[in-house]
Amino acid sequence: MEAHFSKKIATLLDKNAFLETFGKFHRKLIVKVFRNLKKWGIEMKKFILTFLVFFLAVSAILFFSEFKTRNFVETFIAGPDDFDEVVQGITIWGDGTNQAILKPNDDSYDEVLAALRKWEVKKVLFKDMDLNQKVYQLDFVNDAKPMDPYNILINADGIMNIHGREYELVNGSSVEELIEMAK
Repeated sequence: MEAHFSKKIATLLDKNAFLETFGKFHRKLIVKVFRNLKKWGIEMKKFILTFLVFFLAVSAILFFSEFKTRNFVETFIAGPDDFDEVVQGITIWGDGTNQAILKPNDDSYDEVLAALRKWEVKKVLFKDMDLNQKVYQLDFVNDAKPMDPYNILINADGIMNIHGREYELVNGSSVEELIEMAK
């Protein structure tokens, strides 16, 4: 029995026998493929071109929808009608200090909410938030979920970090203008 196993192992380990068997199989396969390519030539080119055009069209549609300009409030906080109900306060932090606290009974609260409703953001692909600049943090207080506030980082250039992705403020007031409104 041992002699039988050692003979099989020796055969499997024999490089020449393996390469010869492997080579014969591949040679036959390659010959079949080349013979069929002559038959499929025009049809295969049409198929590949059609597939490439379809793939590029789908990629362009997905790319456009991902990187188009969006309304900040509708996309990340709530619908335009629910914004007042979802957000019960706003805190703006800058350089580790509290720059502004807004509550619904403050005079400038509605003015700041109106400015936030006008914000439009766009996802950016090759821009990263520069943390060497002055960075602000907007905290939206939600009484229904007090342990889960909306926290958004934004720098002076208008680059935002929302849910770990970078967005650029395209339209709307800057954070410095929001702070001035709040004072």
